[in-house]
Amino acid sequence: MQEQAMEQALFDWSGIGRFLDFSSRKFVLVNSKDNPELLWRILNDGRFPSASEVFTHELSLSRAWFWQKTRADIRKYYFTQAENFEKLILPYQELAGKKDLRIWLGHPLFENGKLYNAYSLVDKNGIVFTQQKKFLYRTERWLFDEPEKWGGNFGNYSILICSEASAFYSPLAWSGPTRIPELREARPPVVVVAAHWVKNKDYLKRTVQVIARKYIKKEVSGYVYEKGVRPEGCLVFVVNSGECYVVGPYE
Repeated sequence: MQEQAMEQALFDWSGIGRFLDFSSRKFVLVNSKDNPELLWRILNDGRFPSASEVFTHELSLSRAWFWQKTRADIRKYYFTQAENFEKLILPYQELAGKKDLRIWLGHPLFENGKLYNAYSLVDKNGIVFTQQKKFLYRTERWLFDEPEKWGGNFGNYSILICSEASAFYSPLAWSGPTRIPELREARPPVVVVAAHWVKNKDYLKRTVQVIARKYIKKEVSGYVYEKGVRPEGCLVFVVNSGECYVVGPYE
């Protein structure tokens, strides 16, 4: 299982280097299959590349099987994780220092009396950046709160946490305006979709293909639609709980 995950996490980036500087860091997408212990074993493995930017899936520090429990058990589990978050990430912080890693981790976050679905960048000094999921999927709205606005732009990246990809662009509502105009305004070379997307994965692929393509704005039958982010297109790193892949622009 670990061998399979390690193989899926490594990618030959030689053909897409025009979007990022690959001279000093590698980029690794990790499929840990909803298993925090497997995630730790992969990152701590001697074969795992050092000097890497590491992306994991939505709520990667949590166990998905807790969703089979009662709502009271689920709430207790995520609140406990959130309350102990600094202790929870300490091994990753130490590993980041040891192997020169920058690790993106999905986790619950308790802040100002509210519980958020969050995604944080951790390095040897601790938390560098945290995004709180703005556009929650309907099945998680009873558990998590939404921040006032989307805040997923960070450096060369724009982060979309799972259903936020549909908030930016939906193939089912192609003529509607995006709910995340800040992403297109940032024009990032890389969009990261950290997901726990179980059903209708073709829908996810269609969505990220539209995000990656070269920017276009057209009027069709009185409707104006936009696709893409940048004139030259962008990369989309999809880090799902069951698989990882990269989508680039097409002609």
